[in-house]
Amino acid sequence: MHILLRTVLLLVLVASVVSCKKDEEEGPASPILSTLPDPNAAFDLSDFSLLTEGNYWVYERRTYDSTGLQLGLGVDSFFFAGDTVINGNTYMVQRRTSVAGTTGMIWRIMRDSADCLVNHYGGLVFRYGVFDQIAWTDTIAPILYIDYSVFSDPVPQFVPAGNIVCYKLLGTVGMITTGFPPVPPARYPYAYWAPRIGKVKDMEPYISSGWVVVRELLRYHAE
Repeated sequence: MHILLRTVLLLVLVASVVSCKKDEEEGPASPILSTLPDPNAAFDLSDFSLLTEGNYWVYERRTYDSTGLQLGLGVDSFFFAGDTVINGNTYMVQRRTSVAGTTGMIWRIMRDSADCLVNHYGGLVFRYGVFDQIAWTDTIAPILYIDYSVFSDPVPQFVPAGNIVCYKLLGTVGMITTGFPPVPPARYPYAYWAPRIGKVKDMEPYISSGWVVVRELLRYHAE
């Protein structure tokens, strides 16, 4: 997974709860997809990562507590603002818009590496081409680990942007140390990625509190 989830898990395990601010971005709406892409089409990682300056994604963000009660509704907006070179490798800089202005905070720094979308710390964000098995493992020592798998059978997801066929990424959580309760499957992190669109939907858990954040695509521009 990416550095955001790693950070969230660590913060909540020491009893810090991060509140979300409502961010808004105005922009042209993307066409609603009423048909599914050809499942036999050939794709590669670049069809999912879409690392082009100016590409943006706007999501509806909902926060739920451990009982399923919705606590908040907001908007998260992300865009690629340019590139940077780190240790000889060129990365795209993804920013998140803020209420203070359009430049936003740096959210992730990413590049394509073979079949993996990676951040500048070497962590994986997504992988395309290794299906129905463990694609990578994140370890949050000494507490837990997360095995990530990508399912080979595309499935439709109905989000505000439309009916979009996606590949599901699922993280299965296991405990390394005792003293913490096991994470139930309902709180396993997941994401849905679509070719030539990017991330369509995701869920990230606050492990200790039982809260979860769900994002669903509202509109996007991807080239």
